[in-house]
Amino acid sequence: MPNENLKSVWAVCCPFLFGSIGAAVDLSLIQPRTVIVSFFIIMIGEGFRFWAVVAVTSTPGSNFTFKEKAFMGFAWSPKATVQAAVGSMVLDRAR
Repeated sequence: MPNENLKSVWAVCCPFLFGSIGAAVDLSLIQPRTVIVSFFIIMIGEGFRFWAVVAVTSTPGSNFTFKEKAFMGFAWSPKATVQAAVGSMVLDRAR
């Protein structure tokens, strides 16, 4: 089965991929102010995303409680933002 073969290859390559992404980041070059500003930008974006999910799930006809809407808002938050943002650096280095 092709999916099983791909799963096996990914299990082997995944640690190397994420390790190379981590190795590409030089923390000594990052200014503390950049970290603080980045944190607040991400939190503002997450806030908008959370309330957008609550608004979308509040359409007429949906019978969700606020707890359920809040759960969806948190559950649908992005999980691999850093990998997606830094992934192109690994590709550039590989080329």
